Amino acid sequence: MFAADSMYSGWPKIFIGAVQYTAQDAQATVTKIMTPVANVPFYQPVVATATDAAGNTSEVGQAFCPRLTRTLTNPAKSISSI
Repeated sequence: MFAADSMYSGWPKIFIGAVQYTAQDAQATVTKIMTPVANVPFYQPVVATATDAAGNTSEVGQAFCPRLTRTLTNPAKSISSI
């Protein structure tokens, strides 16, 4: 996982950590916890990519802000009011 330069371009900027998945994990829904190796501000967008055992990487995923992700319990509220 990388801190991204922005939500718009999503270019990887700073490496912040990684998790490992097994071949069996790829066939199921799993939850992994990553301990960051670098601090990033709460508003910093992040991106991720995957690397297989041969060192091939996937495209960088869409940028998102994990600490700002919420489930709205009241759809009448706007994002700006949360």
